[in-house]
Amino acid sequence: MYAVGTPPATCTITVRSSNGDSATVDATYQVMLVQSVGRKPDAITMAVSPGVTPSATTITKLTQVVSLAASGFSGAISASVSGCPATGSGMQVSPKQLSGGNGTFVVVAFGQGNLSFSCNVIITDSANNTVTVPITVTIGALNKFTATQSGKLQFACAGTTVPKHCQTIQTVTLQETGAASFQIADKPSLIHTCANSFNGPLKMVTTPTSAPRISVAGPTATVAFDGLLPAATLGCSRIVVTDGRSPEQTVNVPVENSLAAAPPPPISTAAAPPCKGSDPFVAVPGAPHGMYVWNPNAFPKYLTPLANDVIGIDHTLCGASLVISWADLEPTKGNFNWQFVADEAKPYTDKGLTVNLLFSDSTEGPTNNITPAWVTAPASAGGDGAPTVTCAGQPTIPVFFSQVFESDWEAFIATVTHQYSFNNSALAPSVGYLRFATAGGAEALPPTGYNDGGACQAKWAAAGMTYPVWKQHEINIVNTMAAQSTDKQMIVSLPGLSGGPNKPGTNTADIYDMSNAVAAIAASKHVGFSFENLGTKPVSPPAPCNPATNLIELHWCQAYHTYAGVVPLNMQPITATSNHNTATFDIADILPYALDNNIQVFELYPDEWIQADSPEFAGFLGQAAHYKAALNNASLVLGVSP
Repeated sequence: MYAVGTPPATCTITVRSSNGDSATVDATYQVMLVQSVGRKPDAITMAVSPGVTPSATTITKLTQVVSLAASGFSGAISASVSGCPATGSGMQVSPKQLSGGNGTFVVVAFGQGNLSFSCNVIITDSANNTVTVPITVTIGALNKFTATQSGKLQFACAGTTVPKHCQTIQTVTLQETGAASFQIADKPSLIHTCANSFNGPLKMVTTPTSAPRISVAGPTATVAFDGLLPAATLGCSRIVVTDGRSPEQTVNVPVENSLAAAPPPPISTAAAPPCKGSDPFVAVPGAPHGMYVWNPNAFPKYLTPLANDVIGIDHTLCGASLVISWADLEPTKGNFNWQFVADEAKPYTDKGLTVNLLFSDSTEGPTNNITPAWVTAPASAGGDGAPTVTCAGQPTIPVFFSQVFESDWEAFIATVTHQYSFNNSALAPSVGYLRFATAGGAEALPPTGYNDGGACQAKWAAAGMTYPVWKQHEINIVNTMAAQSTDKQMIVSLPGLSGGPNKPGTNTADIYDMSNAVAAIAASKHVGFSFENLGTKPVSPPAPCNPATNLIELHWCQAYHTYAGVVPLNMQPITATSNHNTATFDIADILPYALDNNIQVFELYPDEWIQADSPEFAGFLGQAAHYKAALNNASLVLGVSP
């Protein structure tokens, strides 16, 4: 007899005969060697005794890798494959042997066409202990993705000033049986690609006069390529088009790297679209777009020059993104000061401009005058009693993920969204998008000191803060925003937080985990994204961000690559460019950098327009013409006001 698993403290075995006689004996145990095989990235560990077979796993594409983490063996361990087809296809496992009784074997499938078979990976140690792992391969045949054209495509451009509106004078036919759509690939690792030479981004048109699109329907499409060229020359040699499938197939469309001397196709000279309405040059044409002055009322010295020299005068300004504090709007529970918001918006709405409303739930500064007192006051004082944390030298911060705080904030979101949706208020028609904080500021900032390794971190841990708890809070607020009945675009800041999981199979933290998780939920519910640290370092020359770079300042990058064209992308620089040496931190680089990353809502500091338009400030750096040119060039993609 034998038993599998952890034995109980005591046990008896009763034996009965067919005529009803029985005998009972005490049982003793001899513990046998226990082995385990773990599968990653599934993170499933299976306890296995010799002779017991683990559950099977399935390989569904040739690019899939199955990692078998083996441990608990004796001496050297080897891996082999059995039961595969005799020829043409199968599985490979490497390395063939590991020393030390543990390690990881990697299994991949190979073959062509439809693949459907099962094999066994057999792991054996020097003591002849054996574990068999069955793996099933089920891979459908790929239909070849083709691009057919007559010679190299060549761009011709309308107009003589940059950025020029350009389009290829030839077309290419894309074909792949079963493909739902095609789009242009703009990964930064793709060299010599024209996708990274245009602002807007580069799009496809199915007729010379059709609306440019970031993707076109398959399985067959004949397209030209259309975009705004921010330079006098082209200097690229190909366009990479993807079918967007898993596994992905791509085709290279060759491009003549000089502009055509022949007359251009029937396209218009580059002209800025309106701030309001559809914009064919951005990734999501029907969503909010344009350049907005961020939180202008926080910069009182600029209010007069903004009113005198910018608002309603500089047509690159689409309006303002106003940061509204919870305490100002709902000073007592259920009582809202709607006039406060109308007064903040008035300088812009009087000129017919748009206002985006960004609502903050707590401070990102030295004093928390953002959270209404009634939210955290104890019940004995008439408050709701949301818990707080106070660290030395820091303001008192609400525990964002507490049930009381979440409930109060979600009620605020519902009431405010109703007020500014459809025509429910006088201000509603002038509102562009709504953004609600998921933590500090009008953003997703975690509390200062939550990871200081000392007393403050201990206080937040005592309040219940963990990585999964914080992630769930972020998701809860996104879900609340998405659940509202509104005609306004919702946008949420992407969070970043330390303490998350490592990248699969590594000891390196996955700094994108939190942002990607929240982005996936938001995109599925048509909620756009924002981040607030573009330009923490000079970006010259502009180019798409690299989603493989493990840099916390780029916590937004992977999500922005994944969901470009799905939801509108928003950004705010970390500071004004005039705060830096313009030789290394230049508005003429920052704005194209954002365009290269398919961002279509820019929230810029007042300084940028003051530098361009105000006689009082423009002479300070002598950069008026430089700033004005940068704003004008970006507006050809993002739009202008009447």
